[in-house]
Amino acid sequence: MTMQISPFGIEEYFAQYEFNVPHLLCASDCESLPVQELLDLAGMDLAGLGRLHLGYTESQGHPDLRAAIAGRYKAVAADDVIVLTAPEEGIYITMRTLLEPEDEVVVLSPAYASLQNVAAHICGPENVHEWRFEPAGTQWQLSLAKLESLLNRRTRLLVINFPHNPTGYLPSPEFQAALIRLARHHDLWLFSDEMYRGLELHGRATLPSAAGLYEKAIVLAGLSKVHGLPGLRSGWLVVRNPDMRRRLIGWKHYTSICPPAPSEWLALAALRAQDKLIARNRAIIERNLEVAGSFFTARPELFTWRPQMAGSVALIGLHKPSATAYCAQLIQEAGVLLLPGPYLGYDDHHVRVGTGRADFPHHLAAYAAYLDRSAPAPRPVPVERIFSAADFADVAALRQWLQARGVDVSTWGRDSTKSVGNLWNEIQHGETRLAENPPLRYVDVVQVIVRRDDHLLIEARQAFNDGRSRKRDRPPSEKLRPGEDPLQAAARCLEEELDIAPERITIHPDSYHRKQVHTDSVSYPGMKSCYQFHIVAANVTGLPETAFVTAEQATGPGDPVSRHYWIWRKDVAGNKQLGQ
Repeated sequence: MTMQISPFGIEEYFAQYEFNVPHLLCASDCESLPVQELLDLAGMDLAGLGRLHLGYTESQGHPDLRAAIAGRYKAVAADDVIVLTAPEEGIYITMRTLLEPEDEVVVLSPAYASLQNVAAHICGPENVHEWRFEPAGTQWQLSLAKLESLLNRRTRLLVINFPHNPTGYLPSPEFQAALIRLARHHDLWLFSDEMYRGLELHGRATLPSAAGLYEKAIVLAGLSKVHGLPGLRSGWLVVRNPDMRRRLIGWKHYTSICPPAPSEWLALAALRAQDKLIARNRAIIERNLEVAGSFFTARPELFTWRPQMAGSVALIGLHKPSATAYCAQLIQEAGVLLLPGPYLGYDDHHVRVGTGRADFPHHLAAYAAYLDRSAPAPRPVPVERIFSAADFADVAALRQWLQARGVDVSTWGRDSTKSVGNLWNEIQHGETRLAENPPLRYVDVVQVIVRRDDHLLIEARQAFNDGRSRKRDRPPSEKLRPGEDPLQAAARCLEEELDIAPERITIHPDSYHRKQVHTDSVSYPGMKSCYQFHIVAANVTGLPETAFVTAEQATGPGDPVSRHYWIWRKDVAGNKQLGQ
């Protein structure tokens, strides 16, 4: 009976979510680029692609491309290279060529799933053993003694991957040399996945390729990761053993036969431009690591940050009962995609993060905004009790409560202030809570930042229903209702205060942040207030370019405002007016 191969879980996960979730934070590749930009970097003309003949190509790959690939290695000739239709093909044909049922395989773990699953399909899952990374503080560690304990006379293949996906681990040259000696001592074939070789970070040296160190090495590399060109699907094997190379090409005849001519032509362009591509991608990753480091280390209750030494990915500890369940929740609630550890053969308390793309900070900001929105709001200073609607049967009861605690309400409701009745309505609607010792008004307020070029939309003043008015001098602001999401409150604020339809509003979740302010209340003189400001940016179409007035759309007993007077103010204060 033929055993079915295990589902390719990681690819099924990305097929479901990669192009449907707006904030991708777990991509393994680097920043890509258009064909014309690649050709400009390589000094090649797009017309050359137009002249390309679309006939069959050589099974082993175009000689010029193989020579360019061989030039990346020491002691490697063009004849040692097999050009692949995709790097994945190299994994498959190597396992098919090398392995028989009952052979044993040791695979560095966690790993890209096919490095384990294809071997398990051929040899049986019980014959595939994991040489596992172990966390060590904020780094990762490997034990050669543990590796040696997994080897025996039936072990035929050792699978390694440096720089490592997903931990970003890069061994020392001494560790690499000891590993090669161990493989040679046990006469093992060594499959060395070097897809991230060249992305060493912060001045670390590039390790020698296993192709030049060990006669039984089979090296996999390609253009998807380091060069940022996964759309080319271009990769290669470096195999210095002629008999093994011949057998691998034999299996290749059953998979793709030969590489696509356009991919080969563009791959040659990528190799000509590779120094520029690698420098660009290293710079992007290093910039992103600074942002990521600040993000993850600021949240030790949720993450253990283990930055990569090389490559574009890192494996982060997640302090949740299940990374898989958490990531599913994150997709639904925040539109943020992380990769749970089980999809890489690791535990359910880690997630993979990808730092190779230029838009990483934007997507991380969206994640940060979600975490801020989801986190419990800071409470005011410790108090004996919080008073809410049930504590005040009517306005008179509230007035008595305030006066008993030394709050002078005699001037409330005059000039630009609000009345005790207004405060009672706020409490009844759940928009305000009171605390005592000393009396404190606690309010959650959303503040919306609307820009037109370098100007901010500012509410200059408000008019009340009874003819009074008051100065405002702040962006659109509104109290949150009980249980209301700040982003929903922001949209409601703009609809009600600007008197506009919701389709004219675009809220930017990644701009969200909070600020707490303790101050004397302008609306209720003599009453201390604690404001929790939820600040978010938005775009609004069709607003007048000069000062304008709008009618309040939510007037009622709890809101005495009838009109809003708006101006555009040049943002010369660096947003200092926010959270006031």
